[in-house]
Amino acid sequence: MKTPAACNVEMVRTDFFPGAWVGHGHCERLLGRLTLISLRLLATTASAAFGTTIRPGAGNRALKRGGGQYIHAGAYRRGSTLVVCATLAGIEGSTALETLLDTEIDPEANLVKGVLENGLRYVILPNKLPPKRFEAHLEIHGVAHFVEHVTFLGSKKRESLLGTGARANAYTDFHHTVFHVHAPVVNSVTGQQMLPQVLEALEEIAFKPEFLGSRIEKERKAVIAEAQMMNTIEYRVDCQLLQYLHEENNLGYRFPIGLMEQVKAWEHDRLKDFWKKWYFPANATLFVVGDLDRDTTHELINKAFGKLPAAVEGPPIKRGKESNGPPPVLKKKHEVRPPVVHNHGFGPLAPGEGPAKISIFRHPLLQHYMLSIFCKLPVQPMTTMGHMRQLIMTRIIVSVFQFRVNARYVEADPPFMSVSMWTFLARGERTVQYVEADPPFMSISMDISDSGREGCSVSALTITSAPPDWKGATSVAMQEVRRMQRHGLTKGELDRYRTAILRDSSLLAEQANKIPSLDTLNFVMESIASGHTVMGHKDSHVAMKSVAETITLEDINALASSMLTFSSDYGNEAAMLKEAADPANVNAFSYLGPTRATSLIACIPAYIDETGASITEGANVRLGANMSAAMGAGGHLDADALDLEQLEREAAALDEFDVPEGAMRFDISAAEIAEVLSDQSLDVHAPTDVELPEVLIAPEEIDALVEERKPAFVALNGDESAPVPPRVETYSQVVQRRLSNGIRINYRKTDNEPNGCLLRIICNGGRASEKMETAMFQMLHLFLESPVWDEAATERGKQAFVAASNPTPRLSQPPHRQRSVCTVWGACTSESVGKSLERATSDRIMSTMMGGLERRFREPPRRWRL
Repeated sequence: MKTPAACNVEMVRTDFFPGAWVGHGHCERLLGRLTLISLRLLATTASAAFGTTIRPGAGNRALKRGGGQYIHAGAYRRGSTLVVCATLAGIEGSTALETLLDTEIDPEANLVKGVLENGLRYVILPNKLPPKRFEAHLEIHGVAHFVEHVTFLGSKKRESLLGTGARANAYTDFHHTVFHVHAPVVNSVTGQQMLPQVLEALEEIAFKPEFLGSRIEKERKAVIAEAQMMNTIEYRVDCQLLQYLHEENNLGYRFPIGLMEQVKAWEHDRLKDFWKKWYFPANATLFVVGDLDRDTTHELINKAFGKLPAAVEGPPIKRGKESNGPPPVLKKKHEVRPPVVHNHGFGPLAPGEGPAKISIFRHPLLQHYMLSIFCKLPVQPMTTMGHMRQLIMTRIIVSVFQFRVNARYVEADPPFMSVSMWTFLARGERTVQYVEADPPFMSISMDISDSGREGCSVSALTITSAPPDWKGATSVAMQEVRRMQRHGLTKGELDRYRTAILRDSSLLAEQANKIPSLDTLNFVMESIASGHTVMGHKDSHVAMKSVAETITLEDINALASSMLTFSSDYGNEAAMLKEAADPANVNAFSYLGPTRATSLIACIPAYIDETGASITEGANVRLGANMSAAMGAGGHLDADALDLEQLEREAAALDEFDVPEGAMRFDISAAEIAEVLSDQSLDVHAPTDVELPEVLIAPEEIDALVEERKPAFVALNGDESAPVPPRVETYSQVVQRRLSNGIRINYRKTDNEPNGCLLRIICNGGRASEKMETAMFQMLHLFLESPVWDEAATERGKQAFVAASNPTPRLSQPPHRQRSVCTVWGACTSESVGKSLERATSDRIMSTMMGGLERRFREPPRRWRL
């Protein structure tokens, strides 16, 4: 057995822990992370020492494939000494549970993956929603946003898709450029099948671009304009978070949009050289998802892309000439670019390693204190039932934590604050409540998720508050995360959230054929990028049911102890590693051991007023607000219509800020934040378990109420003697009924969400209780007879109209999950268009359900819309 250089590991028997073996030695570098690799090293060493085969274990439970002896290990660094504790265990045979957890999960049966002779990879998945449509995404494993513009917008075959009912666009992220088309199965103009036309367009875009000088100059201008329009305060915050999250590698400095100095300087030959290096079949993957036949799709892919020659290293081979030299070396898919090596937040500390530094980003336009604590871990590819079991436990931990944080709120009368929070149970949607907390905070959210695009898993705790409340908000977060890390979940919490996750999984399984192709394709792309096995929703639900009930309270609390240490014990990393290495705590942590923060970023306002509020509260700074005139055909920027000087002036306005009189600088230091984070005096007593009743009203009570009140349907006009056939609205198929107690019921059966329903109750009040005061008519009279045209009021009206028709984008995901993508500009008004369609549909439904009543009886005032 060869040990790493400068490591001398010796196995010695100890008396304080029967069956334990301690390895110790002075190491100039770490023996390794507490992964299977480290365990295999220890197992090999032990096998040589004892003269018998000893297999490695995984965490608190060995991955046992048969009888024999197994080794479990824990390690921590004490000064220059690495202490490794290993326990030997004799196993007579594998158990049913361990066999289950080691079973590989079944992939989606309808998913087809293959490789053409020239190296191009393809993925095909039939999907029926929306019917008669499909998605085709061509992913190039290389990054250059400028090249994306030139190749995409320079394609004549792409232009042929206009007017056919297809939509085409492209985006660039950290590692890939993706050209995508959403198209009908049949061309609405020619009546021909669209898939061959779409595949030919993608083939030309990626592999046969013209690189005309005029196109390069137009797209150079468009990319610069796009960079100016993206340069909002929200984008700057995202850049700061990503820069410090990935400070140790290129991801923190190479953003997809590119450096404008380089974009302005790149010449024709430089762009074409980049294209030649990265755009070849073996470096591309084609994804096709939609209402298509698998076999036919495969044939068309081979026809469109199979004719491309395989790329070779060195000069291209001249056809028709024989060569006696060695066979050409085919180019293979490039490794991840840019090179990414992450500093992971687990395992022994390096010599001299202390807590992660706290970085602070100040800007006058920021309004709140926001602290983000990050921990990066390796992505664990989900390929076995054991991996799925850990995923379920992680989701339960995050959900219970979020519920506990939400419970810190109490109902309060106005004034109140808006609280935005993230929960798994809300299925990733933002929920807004008007409540108040003590100590006050705006949101405390946790997210643990994989990012195949960034090549790591990120655990994040984000704390947001008003500037004067930052200490209290941070203390609340530390108190709750430390409570869960120390005491774990209660049995009731585990049971409730396990049931909730299985219920959501069951609903998703029922909707297996009703998930849009675009969502399905994005799921497939992210899963493959992360190394996960792509599962069908029904198969996934069956697998989840089989492993969910095997989760014990000890298992999930051990995982919580490990996963939450990154935020619960900032500044206490060495002590936690020592605690985990104590033989008495062998089952207290998962296989990872204690985690630790890898970066902390505080984004705070530069100035506050005398009340402690940001001086820019309510400010709305938008760039490119008048860009509609620059939109060309297909929803892309028309470089000829761009005014770069105007955009540069708008971008410069972000940095030109006049500090109002009386404003005070909001000065908090990294040391102050660290002091609050590491405060060990917080009360973190164990939570009290709460047993929830199975039902809210006993069946006997319901039977008695039915017997007493005798509910029945009556005619819609309230006449109890008239026949009571239901009224079905012809257009919307909404069924209208009326109960004998006067309640009107409107319902419609839909297949969109099988085994699920949405219930909305509308009560009298709100605008329905408004009185027609004479003041309203007096104001209307003055408006018509004596209007006053004030210049300032006119400008305010313009701004209000622009804000209402094209609202300021807000984060729709936790900050670190924002996909840093630069797209060919398109659909800049998609949000406002979507809202208009949504409101129009809602208005038609409400009109049908309420019989054309006045709008004030059915439309809530704008300020209360969530």
